[in-house]
Amino acid sequence: AGSALWLFARWLPLNSRPALGSAAFGLALGACSAGAHVWAITAEPIAGWSAARASASVIAVVNGEAVTRSLGSAAVWQSATSTEVRIATSAVSARGDEVLVDLPLTLRVDDPALVPAPGTEITVSGRLSPATKSDIAAVLSMRSGSDLAVLRAPGPVDAAASAMREGLRESLDGVEPNAAALVAGLSVGDESLQSDSLDAAMRASGLSHLTAVSGGNVAIILAVVLGLARLLRWRMPTRVIVALAALGYFVILVRPQPSVVRAAVMGVVMLLALLTGGRRSGPAVLATAVLVIVVVSPALAVSWAFGLSVFATAGLILLTPSVAGALARWRLTKRWPPALQEGVAVTTAAQLATLPLLVAMGASVGWVAI
Repeated sequence: AGSALWLFARWLPLNSRPALGSAAFGLALGACSAGAHVWAITAEPIAGWSAARASASVIAVVNGEAVTRSLGSAAVWQSATSTEVRIATSAVSARGDEVLVDLPLTLRVDDPALVPAPGTEITVSGRLSPATKSDIAAVLSMRSGSDLAVLRAPGPVDAAASAMREGLRESLDGVEPNAAALVAGLSVGDESLQSDSLDAAMRASGLSHLTAVSGGNVAIILAVVLGLARLLRWRMPTRVIVALAALGYFVILVRPQPSVVRAAVMGVVMLLALLTGGRRSGPAVLATAVLVIVVVSPALAVSWAFGLSVFATAGLILLTPSVAGALARWRLTKRWPPALQEGVAVTTAAQLATLPLLVAMGASVGWVAI
């Protein structure tokens, strides 16, 4: 929200009443949304059950890809890895009581093969424990020997997305492992094929953001869809509707990562501006997208991935013209081809904008990332 308000103030005089009123309204709206979110995920009796580490049975829908994490603190008799996946509950039973509630939980299992495809409705038993992240209500650790039963298979849209992701992995069989991992990451944000050495190399060189789907992927999707719609001479409302549908399916395909959510909301705002004939201002679109996202999902406000995505986009919008002008005047670069100057300006602007967050994260910072 802070970056959105900064962009807003960048384009309106700070001493104007409309600017101050809008900023105050945005802060109040964000505070109310965050308070409501915290109240919802800490409501009883779930909070009490998780604090007491009660045994529970849950009916939920899988709404994310399984992620396997290394447990550095695991004892010698415990598994060194754990697989986690996000689920959205519809009912939770514990201590002889059942509540019908829609809450985000993290399901933790030992075997990745146990996790069904996103969109699957399941019932599973385990032990509740306090949440490890601000955007979930609790962690459900599946007991050894417990069953995970499928109540309903994924719908056609989720099934098609899962089939496309699996088809991409199969098409990469036989390809050099690092190349295959990069293709999967660049196209749909699938980092499951990345080795520890590749991940470390990407982080050391400042290139780990390339395997996170973001604005570039969304821009390609919208450009192709809108271009085809224009060739077919569809009317503007039809173009926007088709583009919105394509954007929605793309988010389902790549899964709603923080950078994807930010880019998708920006795409929606831009498409609505096309439909209404409004002025398409980069700072206004970004500020609107950030405010909408933070109000709907306040937990993203403390996500490094979301922050990096927003700051990089702000750098592209606000800093690229200045950097491009400097390159055009500097005697060492003014003879470069225009395309090269533009490419260097864009990536330099994004790198400069994200520099404060990278330093705060303790990540590697160097010119090689440019």
